[in-house]
Amino acid sequence: MKLVELFFIALFAVVAQGQDVPNSYPHPIFDNKFTIEKNENGQFGVKNDKGETIIPFIYNRIVNHSIGLVVFKLNKSEGYERTYSTGFYTKGMNFVLPCNYSSIVPLTDGTLIACHKALNLFGLTDTLGHILIPFKYAELATPTEKLYCAKYDNKYGFIDQHDRTIIPFIYQFAKPFSEGLAIATTKKLVGFINKKGQFEIPEKFTGANDFSYGFAEVFINDEASIIDEKGEILFPFIFRSIRPLPNNCFLFDAPENLRFKLKKLAIETPISTNVEQRILALDSLKESDEFGGFYSNENSITFQGIITKNKEIIGGENLRKVEFLMHANGSNFYSVQQFNQINSSENWNFALMNNNGKIISEFVFLSMNFEVKNNRIVGEIDAEKGVLQVEVLTSGKYRMIENR
Repeated sequence: MKLVELFFIALFAVVAQGQDVPNSYPHPIFDNKFTIEKNENGQFGVKNDKGETIIPFIYNRIVNHSIGLVVFKLNKSEGYERTYSTGFYTKGMNFVLPCNYSSIVPLTDGTLIACHKALNLFGLTDTLGHILIPFKYAELATPTEKLYCAKYDNKYGFIDQHDRTIIPFIYQFAKPFSEGLAIATTKKLVGFINKKGQFEIPEKFTGANDFSYGFAEVFINDEASIIDEKGEILFPFIFRSIRPLPNNCFLFDAPENLRFKLKKLAIETPISTNVEQRILALDSLKESDEFGGFYSNENSITFQGIITKNKEIIGGENLRKVEFLMHANGSNFYSVQQFNQINSSENWNFALMNNNGKIISEFVFLSMNFEVKNNRIVGEIDAEKGVLQVEVLTSGKYRMIENR
């Protein structure tokens, strides 16, 4: 991750909670009391269970959320750019926010983050339209750990639901809290602050991702490592990326030229020297701000794998692609491709691997993913009748999915 990515790309992607985007219409909502429908002109509205129109067919889109409906109207434009105005209906079909907003994000606590179209500023309302946080923020992220990360007067800080400043607006950049810590910076490098606004982990990285499972991915230039909640660096900066998983495991992406050398490097490379070398190189470039020539080739071939906190490689270094599927009964399960299979028989299929690195199925799956709704692993296999979807059991066996 580059420094420019941190400040110019990693802006808040405010994601709606409980969103349901229909695939077909009519689409039943709110215990089948209403349906979102689409008329012959391509406009959307809502009818009740008696077939009566409750929301007129004047909208270009209607999105169902757990607390109500966000409606979209296409703005008039002389150019090719499409922009929308949004409004909000409650579950009782009360039109509480007219289409005066460029975006509305319903939250599961019954409040709405909205961007006022005329002001181009963010605030917070309830579903009655009462303003809880005034429309004065250039950015307002969805709350985490009861705090809202916001941007005001070109600085970042944290407020509560009553617009009280909890952490002052003194940061050049900040992200929402995760596991009690938040990414923040007052200069070029980033660290992690606590809820008093103090840097629990000093500003010494060019980039970072949120804490999860007790660890966070950090970057110096485009090379990644892992820190714990005390800021201790677990590995040398030798990875393209590395992501925390349950059971003190980490999914890494590493340069191909480190294959079969990675474990040795992870164990034998002195971490303090590794970090100091990179920070010295950074210091020499700070004044010019020209980081571009300092990065290695981002398009180089990489391989993936699983490494533990104790620097053991789970499943060896012969894997090509690894995806974390789920954690169940104390064990992690992964979808993996193996170079032995690719080289010997041109088999690019996936197999199921367990927490011990054991391949527990055949390499027969075109793809595998975890289906959250039904709490199961779903795989695709190539059969005479075409591609079939199956449920993959943690034993490695699979069975057909009925009525899919």
